[in-house]
Amino acid sequence: MAGPLLEDCQARPADRTSRGAHFARADALVARDDILLARARTESATTEGERIRLGLTSALQSVGIETEAGEVLGALVVAADRFLDRQAKVNAERAEAPRSLVTEEKELAARRLAAEIAERRESAWQAEVKKRLRGTWLEDGIAGTRLGRVLDQLSELAKTLQDGEDKAVRSTRSL
Repeated sequence: MAGPLLEDCQARPADRTSRGAHFARADALVARDDILLARARTESATTEGERIRLGLTSALQSVGIETEAGEVLGALVVAADRFLDRQAKVNAERAEAPRSLVTEEKELAARRLAAEIAERRESAWQAEVKKRLRGTWLEDGIAGTRLGRVLDQLSELAKTLQDGEDKAVRSTRSL
């Protein structure tokens, strides 16, 4: 009886060992599959990163920004962001230009209208002056030097009249 029991006990650990080896092998196979999957993902990401780097390099070169052959993706992204920021400012200025132009055109139209009104007023004023001067010694016009002399005389007359008023006021005060 002891023989069959001993054989039974000896058979069990070997069976347990083969089961443990089986589970360890299965775990190793799963780990190997995970490693292969991770490698494939890494290669795919590397390929995608290279594609993006080449695309950015090409895009930057198309707008006149030269890059070095081994430049890293991060540096290219920074250069692209800077370019896009500058381009956004340029686009904003371009969008503002038509609005500014419309404003300037309105201002110009208002100035032209004001100049036209001023010219009409000046013409009307000159016509009124001519009408009022008819029948006077100024009807035929005045030579520039004669007008200058008349204005000088009027200025002197105004000063003389003012001086006379000042003397009259002083003399009444002193009395």
